[in-house]
Amino acid sequence: MKTHNEKPQRGDKMRRALKVSGLADTTIEAYTGWALRFMDFHGVDHPGKLGADHVRQFIDHVVNEEKIGVATHRQLKCAIAKLYSDVLKIDTGPWKLEALPREHVRGPVVFSVGEVAKVIDALHGSYRLMGLLMYGCGLRKSECYRLRDAACTACAGTAELRVNFPAAERELFDF
Repeated sequence: MKTHNEKPQRGDKMRRALKVSGLADTTIEAYTGWALRFMDFHGVDHPGKLGADHVRQFIDHVVNEEKIGVATHRQLKCAIAKLYSDVLKIDTGPWKLEALPREHVRGPVVFSVGEVAKVIDALHGSYRLMGLLMYGCGLRKSECYRLRDAACTACAGTAELRVNFPAAERELFDF
C-alpha cells in the first residue's frame, strides 16, 4: 500500500479513473500500457497536449510497424478513447485513421483419407471405437465421451448404438 510520501507513478490517474468505471484489472493495465506508449511515442508527459492528428499518427504507426491484429487494434482504439473521454475529459474530434489491420484468414486443417486411416489404425480398443465414431459419424469428442452411458454392442461386424431413447436407435457404421 502506498504511503503519503510516495511519488505517484505514471498512469496512476488513468488507473484510478478506469477502476471507477468498473473495468477488469487486466483491461486497466492494458489500457494504461497503451496510453503510456502513446505518450512515449510523442515524447510528452501529458497527453492533453496532443490531439486527433497525434492519435492517428500513433495508431497508424502501430498498425504499419507492429502488424497488430484486428482485436489488438480495437483494444488500442478503446484505450486511447478512454484516455481522452474518461480520464482527460477532452474531445479530440474524429481521428480519420488511414491504416487498418488486415484480418488473417486461416483455412481449416483437414486430414486426407489416408492420414485418417493411419490415425485410426494406431488406435486400439475403446479408443479405436471412439475414433471411428468421431470420424464416421461426425461426433465431437464431448459427444463421444457421453456415449459411455449408452450401451454399445458389436455383433456380426456391425456396431449399433442404443441410447436411452428408443427413437434414437440406429445403425452407425460397418466395420
